[in-house]
Amino acid sequence: ALLPPALLTCCGWLLAPVNSVHPECRFHLEIQEEETKCTELLRTQTGKYKACTGVWDNITCWRPADIGETVTVPCPKVFSNFYSKPGNISKNCTSHGWSEMFPDFVDACGYRDAEDDNKITFYVL
Repeated sequence: ALLPPALLTCCGWLLAPVNSVHPECRFHLEIQEEETKCTELLRTQTGKYKACTGVWDNITCWRPADIGETVTVPCPKVFSNFYSKPGNISKNCTSHGWSEMFPDFVDACGYRDAEDDNKITFYVL
């Protein structure tokens, strides 16, 4: 006996493989993907020597720069679930190499604590 099409569809759907990634693993995979993109980008950078070489700093890709040049990039999208505003971060290329990132990551990108959304603030007058 033949099965009705609806049952075949249902059975086929139930037997379809499930493809799911745990959120923590997804975060690490996204970081790895960004690092791979950065490595490819920096590999294709050709031309004259730059004082500050391009670098992946574990969250952001910084292109090569000359002394006195400021490189500005958007807040890393991998952290978009944690920050509350679309800001920028920067580094200066100095004669001693790259400066520290500025402004502070939390100041530039904001920080949204999911627990804060559930808190109530009371003011005493």
